[in-house]
Amino acid sequence: MLVVYISGPYSAVNEERRKENILRARIVGQILLVHGIAPIVPHTMTDGWERIITDKEKFMQMDFEIIRRVDALLFLPGRENRNGCKRELAFAKSIGKPCFFTIGELLAWAKSKGGD
Repeated sequence: MLVVYISGPYSAVNEERRKENILRARIVGQILLVHGIAPIVPHTMTDGWERIITDKEKFMQMDFEIIRRVDALLFLPGRENRNGCKRELAFAKSIGKPCFFTIGELLAWAKSKGGD
């Protein structure tokens, strides 16, 4: 089973928008699992942690470590103006990880690798 990291906006101008970002990432993760891909959804994994761990760089270093271990990344809409997403994309490219911007592209790639 391929493992894919989902990158997309997390923080937002208010709590309601932040929850929407988390829900969007969760739904995409569920779609991937239906297609036989194991999703890594940091949005759900660390929801609320920023209230205790205020150093954003710790989150980035954790994300980079996870990215080293996955097969590919899927970037969600809204990532274009997000520093964290930009850094994840640059890091993933620097270590040769396949990066996708639509579920369709990712699923086609997964199929070519022998996935669902």
